[in-house]
Amino acid sequence: MPFLILISYGLLLGILTPITQELTQLYNNKVVDELKADGELANRFVLDYFSREGRYPDSLSQAINTSDLPGTEIDPRINYFIARDVTDDNWTFDRYLIVAQGVFNDQPVNTVLAENSCSDGETDNELLSAKSYCPPSSYIYSAYGQSNNKAADRLNAERLNILETLRKLTMIYSALGEFPKMSSRSGEFQQETIETLQEFVGNNETQSECNSGTSYENIQLECSDIFSINFKSAVYYHYISENNVGLFVVTDLKRSNGENIIIGHELKG
Repeated sequence: MPFLILISYGLLLGILTPITQELTQLYNNKVVDELKADGELANRFVLDYFSREGRYPDSLSQAINTSDLPGTEIDPRINYFIARDVTDDNWTFDRYLIVAQGVFNDQPVNTVLAENSCSDGETDNELLSAKSYCPPSSYIYSAYGQSNNKAADRLNAERLNILETLRKLTMIYSALGEFPKMSSRSGEFQQETIETLQEFVGNNETQSECNSGTSYENIQLECSDIFSINFKSAVYYHYISENNVGLFVVTDLKRSNGENIIIGHELKG
């Protein structure tokens, strides 16, 4: 009788083991899919924060709590790392990493920063501080970004936008015979005077609130004329003389020596 029970148990075990393995795999696949979806959601929160604030958040909760995006429940196995003022040969920038390590989170969080393609595991922050991004060695989901991403495109778009605003100033020059020098805030400008274009034309909106622009000397200046289109910065008006002015923006992009990149153009009548 015990022999029969033993055979029956063995047969049952042989039947149940593949089923258990299959159920475990299905569960793992489900968790992996959920972690990937939460990783994508976390990344959207970070990019949304960057679009609003011009910098990456200090924490994932900071991005979530200040956003209007739907969905705030993110799996705690989604990890967010941020490194400030990373430098390479040309830039100083911030770099973030979002990573989900494993289904059961059995890998210590700090090893993610050490075990990557640039490190042998001895340098904890190599992944974040390396000149070039180093992918983690093992992960289910990973996303990263740098504050100097698409820098050339952003600078070029800003340059073209400044040129369009200067074209409008040329229209004022044609009407007045000189470039505008009467500031709504400071009165008549003397040579070599600098003020934000927003203050100069008397616009009282903030960059985030601006939606109507301002009419100055019968020329409509839009929000994109008085505020940067790619950086959280004002556009500055440099009155050099009645026949010479310039516009410039102090960007949040930094050279490797830490200096902010300034982009602008000068116009002569």
